[in-house]
Amino acid sequence: MEKQYNFNFLDLIVLIVKNKVRILIICLITAVASYLFLRFYVDEQFDASALIIPAEDNFMGGLGGMLKGLKELPIGIGGIPGGESIGMYNTIVSSRTTLLEIINKFNLIRVYDIDTTEKDYIERAMRKLGQNISTTETTDNAYIIMVRDKSPELAADITNYIVDLLNRRINELKTQKSRNNRIFLEQRLAEVRGNLKNSEDSLKLFQEKSGMLNVEDQLRGIMDVYTKLEANLISKQVEVSIYEKIYDLNSPLVDRAKTELREYEKRIKEIKSQGMPQSILLSKASIPKSALQYYRYYRDIEINSSILEFVIPLYEQSKFEEQKDVPILQVIDYAAVPQKRSYPPRLLYTAMITFFVFISTCVILFIGGLVNNSKNEKLKFIVSNLFIVPKRIKQ
Repeated sequence: MEKQYNFNFLDLIVLIVKNKVRILIICLITAVASYLFLRFYVDEQFDASALIIPAEDNFMGGLGGMLKGLKELPIGIGGIPGGESIGMYNTIVSSRTTLLEIINKFNLIRVYDIDTTEKDYIERAMRKLGQNISTTETTDNAYIIMVRDKSPELAADITNYIVDLLNRRINELKTQKSRNNRIFLEQRLAEVRGNLKNSEDSLKLFQEKSGMLNVEDQLRGIMDVYTKLEANLISKQVEVSIYEKIYDLNSPLVDRAKTELREYEKRIKEIKSQGMPQSILLSKASIPKSALQYYRYYRDIEINSSILEFVIPLYEQSKFEEQKDVPILQVIDYAAVPQKRSYPPRLLYTAMITFFVFISTCVILFIGGLVNNSKNEKLKFIVSNLFIVPKRIKQ
């Protein structure tokens, strides 16, 4: 059996030391060539950044005092949370409308040297611009917009334009939202006012027909009248009973007392069943129904009045917000013209390329050492003939 030569790590170190001059020359040439290539053939890129923070949404600021009496209402109204604001900023910055406006503003199709004869030249310009724009949310809820370009002045101009464009877009969205709120509240306000007027008219008509003006006071008075009538009736009955025992049953005094009692009972019965015309004294049978109907009309008035008190401040606030045109974003730092390039990192890339070439050279030497020390004729044949071109192909 053919004995194989084992090539260990120490042999690799010996091989590297033996060829150190060759390896050093290759690495030096690689380092110089890669650095010169990066220096003259890879465009420098500059990063310009702006730092902004969202302004507090004070939409409800003027309504705090107005809504103190409505704390129990199950309605939640508030500003947009910070996380949602940042997400909205990212959506606006990366939107097609924003990118197209930036491209047209700075003529980026010419700057990026894009062939306008191609069908998708707009999409190519948008992809190129989108790759050069980056946004970051800091831990302090700040927002950073950074633009990369070959021209430091253009990078700063695009960044600042994005800040202005973002502020304008948010203002437009908030104004549109306030306008929609105002239209909705205006319709709701008209509806509530109409309902309130109908409830008031219904209560008034009911009061005119039924005579029920004020339930609590009127019922108290009616009950007092009926109590007195019942007390007088009992007094009359006692009086007749006494007369019958004292006087003869045929006595004119007894007859008169009985007659008065019958008339009194008849009159009380009529009052209880029909009430007293031209008076607030209602019939006893109609009191529950009338009181219930009164409270229903009164409840509708109270409900619509409460809704009206709630809607009016919101409606006035929406009109104010619709007309308000103030910056939404607070700009901490506008983009300044960068003085130092951010790409490419020549020294880092040069070191990486040189290290890759060094590893590749060591691998090649290692393979060469294995082949030279191997007694396998097939392996030697493969290595010696791997890069030899047959004569027929040459011809």
